[in-house]
Amino acid sequence: MGTWQAAPKMTMAQGGATTLTFNGLGRATGPTPITQIAVTNSGGPCQPAGRMRCLQLNISSGGQVRMCDPTVTDATDPRFCN
Repeated sequence: MGTWQAAPKMTMAQGGATTLTFNGLGRATGPTPITQIAVTNSGGPCQPAGRMRCLQLNISSGGQVRMCDPTVTDATDPRFCN
């Protein structure tokens, strides 16, 4: 089982949790498995208000990690967060 700790400039969206734990099969575990991690930057505001692209990591219950862009609104775009 492995544990991942959030860096000081990273926000985990699921109830303010700061730790993500995987079991031996690579699945996210815990009382409330984290499914979204918002990657932000303290250097300024995110798009569309600012110039920085702040992305999001989506973690499935099976442990697959996918990075997406929350500013994309077209559901057919592979960068879309669903």
